[in-house]
This record gives sequence, C-alpha cells and structure tokens, in this order.
Amino acid sequence: MALKFKKIKKLSLRNDAHFQFHTEFKDALGKMTQATATGQIAPQWAKYQEFYAIEDEGLKKIRKSHLTEQIQNADKLRDETFLGMVEQNNTLLKHFNTTKREAAGRLKILFDTYGNVATKSLNEETSAIYNLLQDLSSPKYQADTATAGLTEWATELQTRNTAFDTLVKQRDTETADKTDINLKEARAKLAEVYDAITDLAEAYILLQTVEEATLTPLVTAFNPVIDRYIRLLNGRKGRGGKGGGEVEEGTEEGEEQA
Repeated sequence: MALKFKKIKKLSLRNDAHFQFHTEFKDALGKMTQATATGQIAPQWAKYQEFYAIEDEGLKKIRKSHLTEQIQNADKLRDETFLGMVEQNNTLLKHFNTTKREAAGRLKILFDTYGNVATKSLNEETSAIYNLLQDLSSPKYQADTATAGLTEWATELQTRNTAFDTLVKQRDTETADKTDINLKEARAKLAEVYDAITDLAEAYILLQTVEEATLTPLVTAFNPVIDRYIRLLNGRKGRGGKGGGEVEEGTEEGEEQA
C-alpha cells in the first residue's frame, strides 16, 4: 500500500493550534526544495505560503485587540457563576426540607442535561447558558428555581453572559474595522491548499514518479506531527471541548471531515 498522509479534522483545531499545525507543515515542506522550487508542487507551494501569511495577519489583528483580556476575564466570571449555581443546587440534594430537596433533584436533572457548560468553546457556552436560563425561567422549572434559591444566581449569570457576548461582538466590530481578513475563510483556504499538496504528493508516490524520493520522507516525517494534533483534538473532547485557548470566528467542531 502506498504511503499516505494521515487524516485530521484540521478545521476543528483552535485558531492557534490550526496555525501552528500549518507552521510545522510549512517548515517541513520548505525543506523539500526540489519539490517546492522546481517540482510539480511548486505552484501549490506558492499559494500555500500566500494563504499562510494571510492567516498569520488575521491572527495578529485578533491578538492585538485590547478587548481580548476583557473577554477572557468575562468568561471566567460567568464560569464561576455557573459553577457556583450548580454547587448551590447540589448542596440542597440532602437538605432536611423535603420541598427544597425535591426541587434540587429536578433541577439536577436539568443541569446534568446541559453538562458543564464552562468547558464548552466560548460561543457554544454563550448559547448553552442562554438556553439553560430560558429553561430555568420556564413554567416547568421556575418554581423549583425559586425554591432552590437560584433565581438570584440565574439573574447574575444572565448579566455576566450578556456582558461577555457584548464584548465579543464589540471585538468583532473592532477587528472588522482593522482588517478585511475573514479568519474563517483564511483558515479554510489554507486547509484547501494543504489538501491539494498532500493529494498530489500521495499521487506522485503511488505512481512512483521522480518526485517520490523527495516526497516520501515528507510523509514519513509529518505523520507523527499529525498524530500529535489528533491527540490534541481527542484530548480536548475528553475535557468537554474547551481547551483553554481562545476561539474566534468560525472555529467549530466538525467543520472538516478529513
């Protein structure tokens, strides 16, 4: 069987990890001067460097935003509020008052359904908190929320979630004013050229062309790198999705199947 690059959902990587993945590939391919300078991959290599530079510029614009630290702090505050609410409810599960204990038990089922939203990606968490608060204020759970003493918690969580969302939208506007680079689009284009290069490399290896001697070492060397990023993705899922890095526009799970 001909040697092939391992498959990875590149667009499921967080922004920084996605860029680092392509940095490592660029460095590895850049060493294959015979293939990139005069070989059949040369045109794709030129496009790859172009789109790499565009994604780099887009990330720099985001990192320079003065709102980034505020967003991270706002996320921490809503995480603390959500976790505090769950902890408050859990303390009532053994309350001597039957009414409070039963209300907490019903709410625990709701909390368990949503899971630990604090581990979700930033945008996913905003949506999950909004939906949770809608449930807590619904006719089905409103009385239990009040009985468990969570109405005040829910109000504070809504305030903090709204504050976070406002900051994100403000940064989106600020970033749009600074640059016309769409980071989601830049990521997709870079990934597309990566796929074109790897497909070509695999074809040349399969056909045993003159490029095989140059490209086979590239596949052999880069597959362990791909393995490392696959483990990163799998590890993030195991932690519930939120890997501690920052998520920007269009960085959702499962956007790419290969």
